[in-house]
Amino acid sequence: MNKTQGSSGINAEYGDYNDVTNLKGLYDNVLISGVSSERNIRDLAFEDVRGTYKDANYKARIPYPKQCLDSIDAAFYLYGRNDKSDHDAIYLISHGYTWRYSATNHAMIRGYPKRTAEVFPGATGEIDAAFDTGVRLYLIINKVVRIYEYQNMYKRFDFVKKTSLKEHFLGISDGKIRSAFNHYKKEECVTNKEICVKTTLIVSSVNPKHYEVNWKRKGAKAGKPKLGIPENILGQAYERDDFHAAFEYTFTPKNGTEKRSEVMMFDRGWVCKTREFYPVNEDANVNRTGWNIVHLLFKISGWCLAGAGS
Repeated sequence: MNKTQGSSGINAEYGDYNDVTNLKGLYDNVLISGVSSERNIRDLAFEDVRGTYKDANYKARIPYPKQCLDSIDAAFYLYGRNDKSDHDAIYLISHGYTWRYSATNHAMIRGYPKRTAEVFPGATGEIDAAFDTGVRLYLIINKVVRIYEYQNMYKRFDFVKKTSLKEHFLGISDGKIRSAFNHYKKEECVTNKEICVKTTLIVSSVNPKHYEVNWKRKGAKAGKPKLGIPENILGQAYERDDFHAAFEYTFTPKNGTEKRSEVMMFDRGWVCKTREFYPVNEDANVNRTGWNIVHLLFKISGWCLAGAGS
């Protein structure tokens, strides 16, 4: 049975009927008191969910979606698999839901948001970090690494395998991975022996800490992680909460000068900022201050405009 909400693309196939209450809090047009829902939800009769209650033995699989979204759990930049940058996309993940945007203009892709487990089969719970090497996508969930391949023709992610953080990235056994992003050098990648991608894995710890992983075979084979120097990422120290989530992208200044690598950083609440990274031009970030409001850059339904929830 196809249970898809017609206008915003919410697909209920991967959820419980008990999710309807939370969906109403997140998207008021799904179910409105006193209004028939057939116009909004196809093939799901309102009587099937009216009066639904949780019995004594009900146990929620995940405590999502929240009725109030106030932070980004994970983010990543997806590189188009046909070498066309206009097919690149940005993914934001928050409290069991995923948004996809055009990397060109930040416009939300039609059909989103979707349940995270619908976009990435089997990925339930809070996503700690995500990154794309240009060959495979990696999701890190509580020290578990789930690996996916992106099918460009169908615009979907196929599950490949599950492994542990310690097993896949030898040498990382301390702390929880908070976020991840790449320094991607696709245009410089010619042979399988070259290092074409470097992934930065930010560790959740009291003091700033991260690992760097170099990839060969054009992003298919990971090298041994090495502990990085915090000041090397941005050319200056970063704060503990700066990298709650992050993704990288290529930025071209308005004056038409050479392209440079920038990283979008989300803090533990509702703000984000961009900074130049790896390699950082001298004093590039010294005069760059302040944060941007997440919902002003990315259209996110259900965002808490008043809260700074951390």
